[in-house]
Amino acid sequence: HVSGPPIPRGSNWTDPEIVELLQLWSDDSVQLELESSLRNQRVFDRIARALQDRGVFRTGDQCREKIKKMRLEYRRIKDNHKTRSWKFFDVIDRVLSSRPSITYSSMGGTPSHPSPWIHTYINT
Repeated sequence: HVSGPPIPRGSNWTDPEIVELLQLWSDDSVQLELESSLRNQRVFDRIARALQDRGVFRTGDQCREKIKKMRLEYRRIKDNHKTRSWKFFDVIDRVLSSRPSITYSSMGGTPSHPSPWIHTYINT
C-alpha cells in the first residue's frame, strides 16, 4: 500500500485527477451504493483509497466535496440552459440523467434493505 503526501485542503484538482475520480464515481455499483446509503462517507473513503492506487492522493472528504461542487456546476449549467462547453458536463450528465429517482417504499424495501429486484431495476 503506497501512501503519498497529503494534499492540502484547498489545493486544486488537476484534470487527470478529476478524470480518475469521475471514472470511479460513475461506476454503476458506486452509484447504487451512494443512492442506497444515507451516510455515504464510507463510499467516498473507498473512492479515495482506489484513487491512491492510481497515484492520486486525496481524502474521502476531498472526493465528496469535489463531486458535490461538480454536481452543483452541472445543475447550474443545465438549469440555465447554458452552452455545454464545460469539459466534464457530458460525463456527469450521462451518470445523473441515467439514474432513475427511486423511492424504496414503493418497491417494498428500505434504504438499508432494498428489495431484491432493485439491482435489476437500476441497472437496466
